Amino acid sequence: MPIIGAPTGLTGLQHRDGEVAVARAAHAAGTITTLSTMASYTLEEVAQASPGRRWFQLYVMKDRGLVDELLDRAAAAGYEALMPTVDVQVAGVRERDVRNRFSIPPRITLKTLAQGATHPRWTSGFVANPRITPANLGWSGSTSIDDGAPSS
Repeated sequence: MPIIGAPTGLTGLQHRDGEVAVARAAHAAGTITTLSTMASYTLEEVAQASPGRRWFQLYVMKDRGLVDELLDRAAAAGYEALMPTVDVQVAGVRERDVRNRFSIPPRITLKTLAQGATHPRWTSGFVANPRITPANLGWSGSTSIDDGAPSS
């Protein structure tokens, strides 16, 4: 199949199964999935959940030890190819995100509560299995983005 699943970060914000679901769908279609460094599931979780062909998209980051660790983990988990990426040196300012006051972790406001109430299936999945940080980087809500930020 000439289509390959592209790397997308924090897919777990959209669906509780995030990158695992994307990998399963790609593999069911007979193609390859590409896992982002900024995925909401780890390299190992995606590999274990879907044994099809996988590539890994790696951001070039300041922390070379972290980069080496990610490369070792990708190789150990059976990722076949590496897609080095340097396109996002700083987080983009997306007009829609600014307008909607999007943040990670999400702020609880009357608007987000109303949206959660009108989307109960998504909300229950999000509450049961929040995937709001890049799992491969081991970030928690309090960790600085500079710890694994792409280099300039």
